[in-house]
Amino acid sequence: MKNIPVLYKTTRIVFILFPLFILLTTSVSVAASVTLRWEPNGSAPEGYRIFARKSGQVYNYSQAAWQGTSVTCSLNNLQDQTEYYFVVRAFDGSIISANSNEVHYIPPVTNNPAPPAANGALSSKFAQTTLTGGVEYYMDRSYQLNSVPSLYDGMEAIITPNDDLNRTDASGYLTFTMPYDGKVYVAYDSRATRLPNWMSGFLDTGDVLKTSLSSQPSLKIYSRNYAKGAIVNFGANKAAGFVGGTVSNYIVFYSNGAVGTTVSGSPAPGPANGVLSSRFTETSLTGGLEYYTDRDYRLTSVPSSYDGMEAIITPNDDLNRTDASGYLTFTMPYDGKVYVAYDSRATRLPNWMSGFLDTGDVLKTSLSSQPSLKIYSRNYAKGAIVNFGANKAAGFVGGTVSNYIVFYSNGSSGGTTTTSCGLEGKFEESTMAVGAYTYTDRNYFIMGGVPDWMLGRTLIQTPNDELKNSAASGYMRFTNPVSYWVYVLFDSRSSSIPNWLSSWELRSADKITTSLSTQPYLKLYRKMFNAGACVDLGGNYGPGASNETRSNYMVVYGK
Repeated sequence: MKNIPVLYKTTRIVFILFPLFILLTTSVSVAASVTLRWEPNGSAPEGYRIFARKSGQVYNYSQAAWQGTSVTCSLNNLQDQTEYYFVVRAFDGSIISANSNEVHYIPPVTNNPAPPAANGALSSKFAQTTLTGGVEYYMDRSYQLNSVPSLYDGMEAIITPNDDLNRTDASGYLTFTMPYDGKVYVAYDSRATRLPNWMSGFLDTGDVLKTSLSSQPSLKIYSRNYAKGAIVNFGANKAAGFVGGTVSNYIVFYSNGAVGTTVSGSPAPGPANGVLSSRFTETSLTGGLEYYTDRDYRLTSVPSSYDGMEAIITPNDDLNRTDASGYLTFTMPYDGKVYVAYDSRATRLPNWMSGFLDTGDVLKTSLSSQPSLKIYSRNYAKGAIVNFGANKAAGFVGGTVSNYIVFYSNGSSGGTTTTSCGLEGKFEESTMAVGAYTYTDRNYFIMGGVPDWMLGRTLIQTPNDELKNSAASGYMRFTNPVSYWVYVLFDSRSSSIPNWLSSWELRSADKITTSLSTQPYLKLYRKMFNAGACVDLGGNYGPGASNETRSNYMVVYGK
């Protein structure tokens, strides 16, 4: 990784200027500060002036934030979580250069959250419910949630009175005791230009809730980890630090740390002994497997992260059974995930699958009339009795669908956790930022378009000499350290992406630009992985990809 020596931990950020080059590094010791450094392009002028503005403001060119003859300056005592922008101008007598490219910086948080309330009891002014599309998300309004991302659907939620939207309590407005290790999410009105100080420890997930309130663009979702038994203590909607005009009140929801939904309660009760019926067969999931006990259809493609899992295959003659529960039961041998591979021709799943998360992955089969089997997952504890209904139980909608199959793992996301899932030395890890290098063997760098919530996360730089790699999988492998999104930054010049990337979600609003003039922008794809999961990616020109000229991809992960 290419670095320059600095006093504190730094991020290299390079902008092409006329007539200057600028390099922004950040250091945080006592107070939030930013260090600007630049290099003259040609002969040195008489001096330089730095101009600063906050988000939503314009530059005041009659008042410089700094002026001097050196090629570096530090600006101190910046406000926490305030968006700053900077430009530099050179001057020689009355001759003044044009602005440099603009540098964007948000100082880190230096204050601590407000102290917790004494008892952590939820006030009767709030109501507990389940987060889902159509729910009325205030106690005193009829506004509804029009859209809830599938990862959050079914979580335990706390709704607030919107009449409290202008309250300014610094803490103690909403308190409760966290029932398990996991995440607490705050959905906050996107019209705010700055969040209240009590939210300083929260991370912008990049996700939103869409609502029926026409004047409210969306509720942005922020997250923070809490331990079991912790007293969660939130201030009010417009507490100190808030900046903005009219915003509706926030709402809260939480999960137990698993990816996707948290399911209230337990699965439907199964037989007392949780024994697998002799009508089913246990085997290993792998390509070429005959996946029904009474058919010779085979699996033609199994994503590498599921390969080798313990599987239960079913008789396809049972495809029209409607048992609500008790059709397939077994005892989970360890803490982990159970996966159901269900025929993609269904337009709605049976009710007993309501607690499952769509992984976005599929199994391909030799059955020509069956597009694929879609893979759904749910967490189970060691010793839990897994109790599934039949293929067409209540809630199912669709026509002809083949029977489902089941497989399970010991807790990793998207497949087994492997001890040989280390990042190869040909890749290098850096920090995602404007100006960060994109490749290990080129000087191209990130120019702009990086979402604020992505800044500071881990960037995996690839060798661009390997841009033609055509591996279906195994080109890059690493272990995900936290239960969160992994992002692939893929060259927009490709009209078709490789098959290994096809199950990832495209964030079409995000377009990251680079210093490579022939590359319009990088598309942003994402997929959720659990902590400890092996992320296994194919090559830039893997099967399914088009043949246009393009550069290699990069990866961003972590929090």
